[in-house]
Amino acid sequence: MRWQADSDLETYAERVLPWLQRDPIGNNVLCTILQLRLDGTMDPEPDALWLRTEGELEGVAVRTPPHGLLLSDMSTEVAEALGTQLAERHLALPYVDGPAKATAAFARAYSQVLGGEPKPGRSQRIFQLDRVNPQPEVPGRLREATMEDFDLLATWTRWYLEDSGIPDIVRGIDRRLRRGGGAWLWEVSARPVSMALLSPPVEGVMRLSAVYTPPQFRRRGYATACVAALSQHALDTGATRCMLYADLANPASNGIYPRIGYQPVSDVQVWHLPQDTSRVAGWRNLAARHVSVPIDPGRFRPRSPR
Repeated sequence: MRWQADSDLETYAERVLPWLQRDPIGNNVLCTILQLRLDGTMDPEPDALWLRTEGELEGVAVRTPPHGLLLSDMSTEVAEALGTQLAERHLALPYVDGPAKATAAFARAYSQVLGGEPKPGRSQRIFQLDRVNPQPEVPGRLREATMEDFDLLATWTRWYLEDSGIPDIVRGIDRRLRRGGGAWLWEVSARPVSMALLSPPVEGVMRLSAVYTPPQFRRRGYATACVAALSQHALDTGATRCMLYADLANPASNGIYPRIGYQPVSDVQVWHLPQDTSRVAGWRNLAARHVSVPIDPGRFRPRSPR
C-alpha cells in the first residue's frame, strides 16, 4: 500500500472527490473543504496537506492549518499505517478528527512512534434528516442573516466556540454572508434569539452547524424552531437530506434533534496527539512535491498503549 501527498489541489480533487461524494453524509466536511477552495470561495492554504492512498482509494486525509488532520472513513490498518508514517516523518499534528474507529487507530499508531499518549477530545454524533416532523408552535420566525448582522453573528459564534470547543469558524462568517444563504437567525419581534449556519450542498446534502442560543434565551424552544425551520427551508430549496453534528456531551441537543426528525448515522471522535517538539518537519516538506511512500501494513501494528 502507498500513501501519497499531492501538491496540486485540482489534481487531488479530481482523484478523490468522486470517491468522497459516494458518502455525502460521512464525507460532507471533507467535500466542503475541497469545494470551497476549488471555486475560489477560500484560498488554498500554502501549507495544506492533501493525502490519499494510491491505486484504488482506501482512504483520504486532509489538513488545512491551523486545524488538525481530518480523516475519511478507512480501515484500522490503513489508519494505523498513515499514523505511523506521519509520526516517523516527525510531522507535528495538534489533533486528528474523523470517524471514531479510524481516528482511534491513527492516534494509537502516531502516539506509539512518539512515545506519548493520545488524549480523547470532542465526541460527536452525525444525524441526518429527510423529513421534518410537525413541531409545536414557537413565537418568532426564521430569516436569513445579512451583513448588518455580522457583529452579532461573530459574537455569538465566539460564544458558541467557547461552549463547544470546536476550532475557530468566525473567519468564515463574512464569507457566508457575502455568498448568501449561509447564516440564519430565529427572531422574535425583530430581535434575534438563536442562530444556525448552513453549508453548500454536497450531492444534495446540506449541513447545519453552529446552532447556538444565548443563555438568556434558552429553554424557550428557539433553537428547536430554528433548526426545524432551516431544515425545512433546505429541503424546500432542493436538498434531498440535511445533516448535522451533535456533541455527545450535550444531552439537550441529542434529545432535540430526533424530535425534529434527525436520525443517528455514525460517531466521530477527536484525539489530541502528543507533540515531538525536538524534531518537527514542516508540512511544506511533504506537500511541496508529488510524494509516494511505500507502506507495508504488516510493519505498522502498534503495541498496546503504555
